[in-house]
Amino acid sequence: MPRIAVLGLHLEANAFAPPTRREDFARQCLVQGEAVSTLARSEASHLPAEIPGFYRRMDATGPWCAVPLLVAAAPPGGPIEQAVFLDLLDAMRRGLAAALPLDGIYLASHGASSATGEQDSDGVIAAMIRQVVGPAVPVVCSHDLHCNVSELLVESVDALVVYRTNPHVDMAARAAESADLLRRIAGRRALRAGLRPAAAGSAFRHPADRSRPLCRAHRRGRGR
Repeated sequence: MPRIAVLGLHLEANAFAPPTRREDFARQCLVQGEAVSTLARSEASHLPAEIPGFYRRMDATGPWCAVPLLVAAAPPGGPIEQAVFLDLLDAMRRGLAAALPLDGIYLASHGASSATGEQDSDGVIAAMIRQVVGPAVPVVCSHDLHCNVSELLVESVDALVVYRTNPHVDMAARAAESADLLRRIAGRRALRAGLRPAAAGSAFRHPADRSRPLCRAHRRGRGR
């Protein structure tokens, strides 16, 4: 059965706000190891909604071995203090290295984070994952629809799945989509053979009003 690592970092950073500290993560969500799986399969938890959504879909679609590493989330705030970011990054790296071999990675991050010494923190996390697991292991990443998509992120993941709604009511659904993608490509290298990642699901719509200007523009762009 496939061994799938699960990890993520959620922060919507604003450079004008005071730096986000470890205590901010601890107050909202800072979970490591098997506690991630326990909370993800509970009726209610303080994990970001993608994590339980991913577990539900994977559990429903066949046997798998969850390898939970670290999930950190903090309220919107300033960039992460650099030392805190490096600590989280190192914990993820050590967890990945200890868990090898793996058949896939689910990276559930907000996609708009930064650190005081690193503007592209999400890209750095994705690149670290790729460096540890190598080119053959599929990495699927989910982000908010206003995520910062850097070249480093694009080069490091096989697929990027983004929320389709604002307010965000489809986080679990996008996690399920990520699970399906991982099952489809786990153990294969098809999406890394000269192709750029597929960005799945950027519909940019308000769930209650599809007539809004950006929604209309997006439909025109998609030929709908």
